[in-house]
Amino acid sequence: MATISIIIPVYNTAKYIENCINSLINQTFKDIEIICINDGSTDGSFEILKQLEQQDNRIVLLNQKNSGPAAARNNGLRHAKGQYIMFCDSDDSYMPSMCEKMLQKIQQYAYDMVMCDCNINIDGNVERAKNKRHIQYHLLNLKGEISINDEIKTDIRPILWNKIFKKDLIDQYNINFPDGFEADDNAFIYQYIACLQNNIYGLDEKLYNYTIRANSIMDKSLIAENPHSLDIFHCFVFVFNKLRENKLLEKNLNWFLELINNSVKYRWKSLSEEQKGQALKLLNSILKGIPAKALKNKEYKALFMNIKRKDYKKAAAILSDEEYTSFSEKVFSIKNEDIYKVITILGLEFKIKSEKLKQKLEAIEKENKLIEQKEYELRKNLPEEKYPEYLQDWFYQRTGEFLDFDNPQTFNEKIQWLKLYDSTPIKTRLADKYLVRDWVKEKIGEEYLIPLLGVWEKFDDIDFDKLPDKFVLKANHGSGWNIIVTDKNKFDKQDAKEKFEEWLHTNYAFNSGLELHYKDIKPLIIAEEYIETPDNDLNDYKFLCFNGEVKYVWVDKDRYKKHKRNLYDVNWNLMPKQISEGIRYKNFNKKKKPENYNKMLEFAKILSKDFAFVRVDFYENKGKLYFGEMTFTSANGTHTFHPASFNYELGQLIDLSKIKQQQKGA
Repeated sequence: MATISIIIPVYNTAKYIENCINSLINQTFKDIEIICINDGSTDGSFEILKQLEQQDNRIVLLNQKNSGPAAARNNGLRHAKGQYIMFCDSDDSYMPSMCEKMLQKIQQYAYDMVMCDCNINIDGNVERAKNKRHIQYHLLNLKGEISINDEIKTDIRPILWNKIFKKDLIDQYNINFPDGFEADDNAFIYQYIACLQNNIYGLDEKLYNYTIRANSIMDKSLIAENPHSLDIFHCFVFVFNKLRENKLLEKNLNWFLELINNSVKYRWKSLSEEQKGQALKLLNSILKGIPAKALKNKEYKALFMNIKRKDYKKAAAILSDEEYTSFSEKVFSIKNEDIYKVITILGLEFKIKSEKLKQKLEAIEKENKLIEQKEYELRKNLPEEKYPEYLQDWFYQRTGEFLDFDNPQTFNEKIQWLKLYDSTPIKTRLADKYLVRDWVKEKIGEEYLIPLLGVWEKFDDIDFDKLPDKFVLKANHGSGWNIIVTDKNKFDKQDAKEKFEEWLHTNYAFNSGLELHYKDIKPLIIAEEYIETPDNDLNDYKFLCFNGEVKYVWVDKDRYKKHKRNLYDVNWNLMPKQISEGIRYKNFNKKKKPENYNKMLEFAKILSKDFAFVRVDFYENKGKLYFGEMTFTSANGTHTFHPASFNYELGQLIDLSKIKQQQKGA
């Protein structure tokens, strides 16, 4: 294991790449690995890299189709084995002692990050080189030992190549690069800054050689109508979601909003009217996710102080019922009618006192449902040849990552591939919460099924008098469409009827993300026996299975209180990893192995035998084992992983080759 991993994305820099790699090979500190990611170069860069790889065994050469520097750097991070991470652009180079001096400083006082200064080299007639401000921006502005506060965080320049980072912090907080826009380096730096725990250091030495050249990605950012003008706003949305996921938002809120404000101040005038509208939509998505109680007027003012009044008619936000009128007058000067419109858009909740306001909100909610219905119909009628494009867009919106159908590597990517290319009739049968019962009966025995109380095609057909006081109603053709009834006398039948009417008329395959194996399930309502537990908490054992082999088991506890989750290997060793649906769940005290664990393990292998991946769920109650369900697209293929490399690790367990071979033969 190397001490430092240096990550270099390479795309068509044959003129520079040999000088770059040689500057790393010849470092005075030798315990390094040099991870070169060839990003689909067409100018001979890859051939040069292959020759260099033969000369030094510290070079790790990765090859991928052209996907951009963010995807390349993420690929490098997945393979990095060093305690520390550094980056280098393939047209730049290190001074001979850069690694040694950066490492010495970060280890000397356990700093979380060390920065250095750089030499500026201008290659050719580059318009950007005339911009003195740009050159000054790249020079070191913070020197010596630095204590972290909001002001300092704002002053740290979001440049990758003049810094050394701790790998354990990157892994702990799942820090990565958002794919698809050019501000990916900003996003990485902002994530890292948010999780800083110790002081940092500015090393006043020019250890990096930075080249400004024509035709680089950065140089193209100067064109008049820049298609990437909105990338920084996408970056802020991505970082916001990561801060929220890692529970770092509250302590970083003021700094983060100031970052956005500075960017708005600098960029707003250069945006077209259409781009302003798109930028406001992105800013809205951030405001929507910030609890109203965490914000004060000054933060809203800071966020929008540089936007003209006419621009934020649909970007306003309010704090509470009592404050909305004065807030709109003082900050936005918007009519009340416009405030009403954005309340639902931004998802803010507060106690409504005004009947007039209630009526307006009900109208807005009705309008939003119509919009959702139209979007659902569009997905439902989407031509199959458009499915890949839709999934790529949807996946990016959900995860901030590019989806590569040609060469999927991570768990989430391969789940998307399986959704699109392996939604077979047997999966449809087993995703059906009613038909799967026959499969389970055939494979492991009827005694492991939760007792069935009834099956109906319409809600009005249910005879509730014949049902016990406690039961569970489920729609068989989707996920999460359940109603748990613990007291029939307090059961709101009208509310349940409205929900089931909507569910029964919705094809879950087109609800979100094209889970196509649900498409041909005939909608039904089923009632199952309510499984009672002393503490009203049923432990859920989920077995992650790959072609009949169980690799991990996660256990959910307190799902309806403070959700906790443990991950175990098959030998019931608690793992320092987790797979979640957004935020990382807390662990609970290591639970002893369930009484029926060996049976669960045996049955999971039997039920998962013929599938590249399936999650098989079981419950255990009072010594009795029950089958839960079989899930082929866990979390719709948008899980969050801790550390991030676990996404790649699990992905390597999904073998698509057999499926591809069968399809090729067919």
